[in-house]
Amino acid sequence: MKLVKMLEVVKLEKSSIGALLLFSMVLFFIIVLPNTIALRNILLFLGFCISAILIKKNIPILLRARFSITLLLFPVLIFLWVILHYYFFSLNPLDQWHEIKSLWLRSFLAFFFGFGLAISISKYQNFRRIIYLNFFFVPLINIAVYLYFSIKLGHLAPPSSYLRYLFTKIELAYFGSLASAVLLAEFIEFARRKDVEKRMWVLLLIVAGLVLILISNLIADSRIGAIIWALVIVLMSMYSLRVFAISGVKKGMHYLLLAIAIMAIFITFLNINSRISQRTWNIGFIYDVLTGLDIKGNPQWSLGEGNAILPKNSEGEMVNSSTYHRVAWAVAGIYLIAEHPLGYGVIKNSFTGLLDASGIPHGGLGQTHSGWVDFGLAYGLPGILLLLTWILAITYFATKDLDALNILAISIAIIYIPLMLIAETAWKEYLEAEFLILALASGLVLMRSYRT
Repeated sequence: MKLVKMLEVVKLEKSSIGALLLFSMVLFFIIVLPNTIALRNILLFLGFCISAILIKKNIPILLRARFSITLLLFPVLIFLWVILHYYFFSLNPLDQWHEIKSLWLRSFLAFFFGFGLAISISKYQNFRRIIYLNFFFVPLINIAVYLYFSIKLGHLAPPSSYLRYLFTKIELAYFGSLASAVLLAEFIEFARRKDVEKRMWVLLLIVAGLVLILISNLIADSRIGAIIWALVIVLMSMYSLRVFAISGVKKGMHYLLLAIAIMAIFITFLNINSRISQRTWNIGFIYDVLTGLDIKGNPQWSLGEGNAILPKNSEGEMVNSSTYHRVAWAVAGIYLIAEHPLGYGVIKNSFTGLLDASGIPHGGLGQTHSGWVDFGLAYGLPGILLLLTWILAITYFATKDLDALNILAISIAIIYIPLMLIAETAWKEYLEAEFLILALASGLVLMRSYRT
């Protein structure tokens, strides 16, 4: 009788996990599509309910993590800080309360959703490929949309010209970067195994994934996505050379060849990108960055992009508008955080809110286009410190006992440090996704004892 009940419980849990994984696939597929917020809310709520049940049933397993469970203290403190900020430090309580009821509530649900996914793929590791697939939906959609509009035009569309029909570059950069992180984790796990000769198909899939993201970045002309992709490519090459140096010529030759192949892909990307990109990747980029750093000598940033004559860089050439403005906005944002270390309280329009609070005239500005700066403008130094410490805690505890899923946790968590530096990741669905992904990484670390 007890055996029958146990089998029924396992069957029910597996059905719940199956439903959660299905919801995750739909969520990742629609998250960047327009006019899907109602469906996204439903999926987040259903995922929250299932995940809450899974967490309750697996508390004894989670408690085996002992001191590692303290990494959950940081997301708890982030949510607590948001509430405390509203009551005691908000500079715009009306808008902040509206954001708490919408964005932060969805982020809270997403946190549980991600943690439930971690429990799911830890207990049934055959399902983890489904999670991996989720990260590639956006690049696949991007390529499909490009092909669709190219067919309508009767020729290949110029890079980025079609994106206005569905979504913009940031969605691709965000989820393409996460997909790159998944490939990096898979590659490191592949290189750690002793049966690599029997698993060459995994390596082929990794290379295919890199090419897929490369193509997606090329046709979207995404500079941010290209930078993160290039970072992953370099790390893979360095790791391949490390394995080659340790293994020797006979056993490690294929890793040397792999490093050469990966760098060949990288060089091919640079070559094609230089021909078709509408953005400059030459030494002038550095001069434009230096111009943007001087926000007092070049104050055009405060009027907004397209509202003032652009300054000239030190070479006497007109700066690239995108590069100049994003650097200048980030620098201005850092100064504002120093002046208002507790933050504005609202992520959306926190930049303009603190400019107003500081009495700095400005034109129509939005975000600074740096996730770390935008989050700091909203929730100050405490917010930045808590979020960064959470990411570092995931990385630290995961390295204590590495396996395939802990390597994945490190990769998808640590990628947020450079991604948030150069991309506007701290608002809208990007913040929801961030809490889901970091909760997934946290759960994978805490479920390590079950997988031992």
